[in-house]
Amino acid sequence: MKWHLFLLVSVWGSSATTVHVEPPMTTIDVEAEFGITFEGISRAMEKATNVIDGGDSCTVFFGPGVHSIDMAGPLFNVTRVVAPVGGRLILAGAGMLQTTLNLTTHGNDVIHGSTNTVRFTVRDLTFARPALTTTQGQLVRVDSQSLTFKVAPGFPQVDALLLDRIPRLGAEQGLFVKRYRTGFADGPHVVINSSCAHPDSSCPWPMAVNEQVHFSCGGDGEHCPNMKEVSPGVWNLQVTMWPPGELDRYAADIGRQDAIVAIKIKHGGQAFNIRNGEDLSFEDVRWLGHCRGVMYNCSDVLLRNTRIDRDPSVPATQAMATPGGGPQIYLCNNATVVNHTATGTGDDSLALFHVAAGSVTGSHIRDSFARGILLCNVSDAVAANVRGNEVLRCPIWRPPNSAHVDTC
Repeated sequence: MKWHLFLLVSVWGSSATTVHVEPPMTTIDVEAEFGITFEGISRAMEKATNVIDGGDSCTVFFGPGVHSIDMAGPLFNVTRVVAPVGGRLILAGAGMLQTTLNLTTHGNDVIHGSTNTVRFTVRDLTFARPALTTTQGQLVRVDSQSLTFKVAPGFPQVDALLLDRIPRLGAEQGLFVKRYRTGFADGPHVVINSSCAHPDSSCPWPMAVNEQVHFSCGGDGEHCPNMKEVSPGVWNLQVTMWPPGELDRYAADIGRQDAIVAIKIKHGGQAFNIRNGEDLSFEDVRWLGHCRGVMYNCSDVLLRNTRIDRDPSVPATQAMATPGGGPQIYLCNNATVVNHTATGTGDDSLALFHVAAGSVTGSHIRDSFARGILLCNVSDAVAANVRGNEVLRCPIWRPPNSAHVDTC
């Protein structure tokens, strides 16, 4: 039996006050105790859950290095893991740039908590993927029904990205193209309205130029006959409908050396999927290759010093760092985001939906495929506390509060 100390402090003329003492911390060194495999991590998490249930805090620790893991299911299941008052369950590495979990997800969520995850922290880790998750190249030709492009050296062929899409996504969902410009020291820039060129400017949404172009699968989502390799490394994509003016703009980019298109094919599970939780934090965490995660119906959420970066193997040439967006915070009270850095996400870099209290400060976001920061049905207080952020070539967008989540 474990005993936990508490003090009854009595003040003359007042009722007694209970002061909780921080519970003991148990550290599980995953590599030393179980090995850093899917099975080893599952056993470590089972031990951590038992420690938490026994009333102690627990850190599940991953040492320095790049650790490759083939996931047969969610990697970290934190459903109904309630840490004791004053304590926490912590997933930790040796440092954001020292410990990398290189994940083959097979469409599974990396961190999964379907309900009642309380006092939970992820810190000092990089989550990566074993191969590039986006592709890009130069236009070869366009017509009223399609576009053809040549894949850039070092980037995957289109069919290599048609994996882990079903059942989370529909066959025709998440298939888009946008135009970018190369030749910049900080990597490719998304083509934008001139009004979006500076951090103090307001960007319209939808964009007046370079609106995303949808192309079709024509199959089951993982086999897509409407995406055809017409010669080695050259792909023809069937366009569903050209937005106004975009066919001419794409045609003008043919032969332009600094013009490329980036291809978004959403796939994979969630980086995190935590619902109905409390006191959740990600601190000094980096995502490479895939970063979309959801916190839904939670309270006291913190993102601090989080990063979404282009792949280190192609940082100067990769247009889109990920095929999807960044953190998505839904119906969460008291959501605090501090120093969130995101480059080239494939959808909204940061999104808040129906958040009544919180703030976004000191963040650095650029070249999002969609919005830099989306504020959908947030309170006026939250909107006022989105300040001191540098957001380049993508908007901070707050639609009317009458907008439905699906239309934000």
